Amino acid sequence: MQAARAILASLLLALAACAGPVSTEPTARAQGEALEQRPAEVCEPSPLEAAELEALAFSSPERCDALVRSGRLLPRAPGTVRFGSWNVRFFPDGGPSGPSKPTDVAWLACAIAFMQVDVLAVQEFLAPVGDSAARVGEKHRELVARLDALTGGRWAIVLDECEKNRPDRQHVGFVVNRARVELSRVRHVSKMNPDGGCRNLRPGLAADVRAPGGLDLHVVSFHAKAYADAKSRGRREHVYASMREIVEEIRRGSRETDLLVLGDFNTVGCEACPVPETPEDEARALAGAAEAAGLVHVATNRPCSHFWDRQGRFGRLDHVLADASMRELRGSVRVSGFCAATACAHHGGAAHAALSDHCPLLVDLVDEDRDP
Repeated sequence: MQAARAILASLLLALAACAGPVSTEPTARAQGEALEQRPAEVCEPSPLEAAELEALAFSSPERCDALVRSGRLLPRAPGTVRFGSWNVRFFPDGGPSGPSKPTDVAWLACAIAFMQVDVLAVQEFLAPVGDSAARVGEKHRELVARLDALTGGRWAIVLDECEKNRPDRQHVGFVVNRARVELSRVRHVSKMNPDGGCRNLRPGLAADVRAPGGLDLHVVSFHAKAYADAKSRGRREHVYASMREIVEEIRRGSRETDLLVLGDFNTVGCEACPVPETPEDEARALAGAAEAAGLVHVATNRPCSHFWDRQGRFGRLDHVLADASMRELRGSVRVSGFCAATACAHHGGAAHAALSDHCPLLVDLVDEDRDP
């Protein structure tokens, strides 16, 4: 912890030395109120390591804002499109009991802008329906307005359309910059729900994505059943056993074969099964099912993606699957957020409380059509 604080302090000094005078002219307005002021002059960013930048961005909203406004963003190679996945923990309420610990929307928008994501698969988003329509809808609009202002983009939130009458229903979907990519043919993937369709659990949500350089593929946001009991593990196993049919459903109606499946697979294992299974065992089962269906379980740069606050330990619940023959995939998955900032060593602190108990996953694809 002391070493991490020392690194953070040195980075903050570097930022403070770099900051120039502050303009009093607002750069954008969201819902009638001026957003934060933008520095009029900044110096060129020093060559900070990506993990050091993440340590700043996910330590406080103010530090994230300073990074984004000074142009110190998480590096991304030219000519690529960045996809991500993030369970944002009952956005925007932060939990199932209403807005008792709400998501810090300004920090969330800043984090997405900092990570330079073009298409973010999201889980646990609430939809603006029923009694909470006005309140949740306002937070959706705020997130989009802040993203537009920070990035100069044209953002949208697209969610599954299950049970529109239930304000407590968790949804999967996409937060997408339509100025960077085209999102089309949004549809449910029924077989990703072991009960079928919208019953009880969530289907996957698929969309076709096309980028200016020619990249085109199917993208899916997914959220599996949680918990380590035998019944819950059986429902996840149903998804693994149906992987071939799931891939066929995703590709139905298109000649395109490239695909990414991103999400919270809840690979927690099964403590109460007759033969206990560890989370690592279940992750291997997921990888095996993916391989049998012509997919690859894309490796990550860190062994965690979630902090269990009740158990006081990290876990790896979030994963990315890709078509095994896809030539546009560039490298491995980067685990960002407080997982990167703390190197899976300790609690995420402020980011864990204000954003999510999960960390975002990032994967870059070359913006070309490399299909044979």
